Amino acid sequence: MKNYIKYIMVCLIAAFSLMSCNDDNNDRDLTPEEINSIINGFNGYYQGKLISATDYNADTQKFLQQDTIMTEAAFGLDTTVTFSGFPVTYLAKKIKSDGNAELKEALEAADIVNASGKFVPRLVNPMSVLINYVTFPLEYGGKQHSVTISFLQYYSFAQFYSSKVVMQLLPAAVYVDGNLAEDILQSSQAVDLAYSFNQV
Repeated sequence: MKNYIKYIMVCLIAAFSLMSCNDDNNDRDLTPEEINSIINGFNGYYQGKLISATDYNADTQKFLQQDTIMTEAAFGLDTTVTFSGFPVTYLAKKIKSDGNAELKEALEAADIVNASGKFVPRLVNPMSVLINYVTFPLEYGGKQHSVTISFLQYYSFAQFYSSKVVMQLLPAAVYVDGNLAEDILQSSQAVDLAYSFNQV
């Protein structure tokens, strides 16, 4: 299991390197044909594992602990991405403001949620998309709220490799009902949420 986790982390770091290089060399607008090709390439339903790096040491560049969660994802032709098994308990750990105590408790109680967001076609080779955010309903304080997790742009993406998708997401901020609740970005963590999916 440890070797599998290390393998996924290496794949994601390599994918990140490829993404960075392609951003430098191919910083251009995609043609409509390329956009359609990427959307159709990702279109489908995937099952796999989330590997959340709950503790990263920037000095040693090692992940001290990984939590593995089974999850599902679907990429639609309308550029919607949906997740079943998105780990909001993990995200709750990053909320530090006393003013968001109710939000933190509600996220911890929810554990995992169904969340949806949008993806943006980015590169043709390797076939890649950016994932900007996910949104999900959450009840607390006697009200139903809409919670949005925004991700760090250009560093939060998915790449497609012959029926397999690998993904890294770096949560940046939490919004509640359209208003910024808390900035949770920790730049010292190279990989925050890492996924490995197989298409089904």
